[in-house]
Amino acid sequence: MSNFVSYPKRAFEMLLKNKISSKPLVPNKTRVVVQKRRRRYRLTPFKRTLRGYAGSASVHGINYFADMGQHWCPRFFWLVAVLFFLMLGSYWSGLDYLHWISHPVVITAKSFGKPISNLEFPAISICSQGFNLDILDKILDNSNVNNTWFRFMIQGMISGDMERFVESCLLRKGNLKDCFNNWDHDPSFEEPIIAKTQSIDLFLNPKRVDEKRRLIRDAQTTIRNLFTEYDIDLDNKTLTDLLWHSSLPCFDQNRISNHNHQYESLKWCSWKNVPVPCSAIFQKFPTIEGICCAFNLNAADLYVENSLREWILTSQREDFLNSFEKAEAFSGWPSNPIPKAGKQNGLMVMLDAHSDSISAGSVKDDFTGFLALVGGAKNNPLYPETKVLLKPGHENLVTLSGLEITPDFDIYVMPPTTRGCYFRHEFELWVHRYYSRRNCVLECRMMKTLDMLPKADQCIPWNFPNAFPNLTMCNPWQKEKFMETFLDIAEDVCLQCLPDCHEVQYSASVTAAPIRRCDKQNLGISPLCDINVESLPDPPIWGSAIFDQFGKEGQAIPKHIQRNIPPNVRYSVTDRTPYNAYDRDIAVAAFYFESSTLFEYSRQARMTWIEFVAQVGGLLGLCLGLSFVSFLEVIYWFTYKFWVNW
Repeated sequence: MSNFVSYPKRAFEMLLKNKISSKPLVPNKTRVVVQKRRRRYRLTPFKRTLRGYAGSASVHGINYFADMGQHWCPRFFWLVAVLFFLMLGSYWSGLDYLHWISHPVVITAKSFGKPISNLEFPAISICSQGFNLDILDKILDNSNVNNTWFRFMIQGMISGDMERFVESCLLRKGNLKDCFNNWDHDPSFEEPIIAKTQSIDLFLNPKRVDEKRRLIRDAQTTIRNLFTEYDIDLDNKTLTDLLWHSSLPCFDQNRISNHNHQYESLKWCSWKNVPVPCSAIFQKFPTIEGICCAFNLNAADLYVENSLREWILTSQREDFLNSFEKAEAFSGWPSNPIPKAGKQNGLMVMLDAHSDSISAGSVKDDFTGFLALVGGAKNNPLYPETKVLLKPGHENLVTLSGLEITPDFDIYVMPPTTRGCYFRHEFELWVHRYYSRRNCVLECRMMKTLDMLPKADQCIPWNFPNAFPNLTMCNPWQKEKFMETFLDIAEDVCLQCLPDCHEVQYSASVTAAPIRRCDKQNLGISPLCDINVESLPDPPIWGSAIFDQFGKEGQAIPKHIQRNIPPNVRYSVTDRTPYNAYDRDIAVAAFYFESSTLFEYSRQARMTWIEFVAQVGGLLGLCLGLSFVSFLEVIYWFTYKFWVNW
């Protein structure tokens, strides 16, 4: 009643307008305070939208800290929890993204039983030791050049170390003149270049060190003057012929041999248990070890058109046409040999070192035997994948294995720098037709070698491809510097040479056992002791045994046996002592795949964008329950609902 008494007119008006409330009327000052408080807590459209979203959001934890009816303590806890797990999910997603970007391609196991028939048989280069000066003399006889000078030239260019070559000559002969058999028949050398000395004392007497150095220096100066008189390049026909025949021939030819089986290093060949003319499947090829006999290696497929390629193809064709073997009659050789498992399905060869005819001072190795280089058919043998030694007097079983890495379809659309590999057509090399990492590293090391050499010594060795017309062939001193620098350069400096997207890695291991002699236990049974087989190598392993048997029985050896069956006894080139060729010269080697399957790995993208989004969604869903619907809720509430609440 006091209110009505204080404000009778105002109360009456309010009663008339039916606006009086059940609450007692307040004075003007109190009502103003209440209105200010109501105005303070009045929700703006954004706040109403935010509160509505928090109450219905599918993201975990938001509705807890947005509940205005809760005490501030649990609301603060849930706010901290939501922010923490949001940052944790974002951090994990960021790490996953960085790892994906830094390693976008991975190599994973795809198959452990892929048939080897899907591969190509690897290229095999077999290298013998030393050379025969008689073969070089036959080539020199057909040219009007100084035989002695060219002998110096060839021996120096092959060895690549003139100081060792001169030391070897002095040690063996005592003077440079006597290093050659026909020296005395050469009228241009009436006076010796180096004074005669006792070679052993010269090298072992500490008081004669200065004399030895002077003799070697004078000899090198004399020989060095030789290389200013002749053009050292692949256009010099005599020089290239000598270099091509600077090793034993793979098979005998009528231009260098008096008869078949005289100097050949390949005496007998078999492919998948079928005898094959060696001239049909082997060709000479320049390698890091010099000129070797190569199987399944084609210069036309390896090199672009250049002088080395033309020299190789021309020389191979001449060897084939001059061969004693009738390789044209063999038509069973496939263009791409497909491997099968088992010794009977591989390549088998009989090798002959002919150590009784190798010239003095022409062997630079500390081992006796043959060196086999194994690698892909499109990889240069100047940079082989693996090497194995083959023992004379032994049967060598070289078991091959392969590992294939195939590209997944997803990486084709990636740029090479992202996927970290090249396909064969993507990176153009200087001298090779197709890209491979080994070919790229070879060219890279050659370029870096040339950059490190002085300009006067910049040249290309005779067995290396030359991509620069202004560079000449190295002389022996230049080749020595080139090879020392080349071999010191590690392949990891060639960062631009990425791995092959599709590659096959070959490996080889060898086991050896002595060749069994023919006796009553295996005569006529084992392949080498079967006297009825016409395709046996020359000389047969039982040749000397037959001669000995006639001698033991006191009977004369029939002329047809003397004429058709050569003995396998040879005489050492040093002291002329007899030895059995099957003990020191002849080796049998079988190259084959032991297993019919190989490991296959796949080079594939670590993740696609779909997989990345799924992985990020899993992380954010684990932390906060986020999904695509959660993002749609945000868009819905802060667009449409915000407009409605405005």
